[in-house]
Amino acid sequence: NVDAAMNDGRTALILASQQGHERVVGALLAAEANIEATNRPGATALWYACAVGCEPIVRTSVGMVPVKLFWFMAASAVVVVGIVVGSFGHSS
Repeated sequence: NVDAAMNDGRTALILASQQGHERVVGALLAAEANIEATNRPGATALWYACAVGCEPIVRTSVGMVPVKLFWFMAASAVVVVGIVVGSFGHSS
């Protein structure tokens, strides 16, 4: 089960995002891991990717997150707004 969670609610996708493992996140998303899954405090994989500053995971995840969830996260975590706005303000 790609969405199996530990006792604290962390899934493989959350753990991989928290540790900045881009290839693992990509494989989990390809296997249809739940991008909206949260741990017990309510943080998602995208939140952790923002918190550790892993821009490639943030870029990959943002397009997959429903708008309602993304804006909730942006309103509740300044780090999300800072990284997303900063990252997408630059041309690649």
